[in-house]
Amino acid sequence: MLNFYNLSAPDFVQLSRDIVQKITGVTMEITDAANDRGADIRDKMIGPSVVAQVKHYIKSTVSQLMASLRAEVPNFEALRPEQYFLFVSKDLTEARMQEVTQMFCQDEPLEERYIFTLSRLDTLLQESEYREILQKYPQLWDFSVDVLVDVMHRHISFDSEELLSAAERCQEFVPTGVYQTCLETLE
Repeated sequence: MLNFYNLSAPDFVQLSRDIVQKITGVTMEITDAANDRGADIRDKMIGPSVVAQVKHYIKSTVSQLMASLRAEVPNFEALRPEQYFLFVSKDLTEARMQEVTQMFCQDEPLEERYIFTLSRLDTLLQESEYREILQKYPQLWDFSVDVLVDVMHRHISFDSEELLSAAERCQEFVPTGVYQTCLETLE
């Protein structure tokens, strides 16, 4: 499982935007979080037809998440987008999922396929077609065997400038046995 605890709220919004863009093929914009009026992500600022709401509540309770979602319903009703995506960093029970689908569309329930829970995001990002998105968020990686194999076979590239900058900021360096082994292996 990917480590969503390492993602900040803005990172989770960016990840969600990247997924919506991949699904819809439409360039999406991230709105000002404080004044988003129920749309953290939208295809256009005025009169959006594609909207996504993002709730990064991984360290909160499901009850807190549900209360926050209920507060978003009036915003959703004011927008009435053609497509509405919901991203939550929690898993929901069947009953909670049913509640969410009914909450956002009284006359026609929000389709479950437009709701991305933690498990669904994890599964989606493990698919090969979403690999490029996963590579943009190394803080998600659990450094499983799959990720290490990708690194070894150069399917994941690292920003060498960023690594060099980080190394230059270090004040002390202590060559360890592991360091020596790495040097010998590289040579």
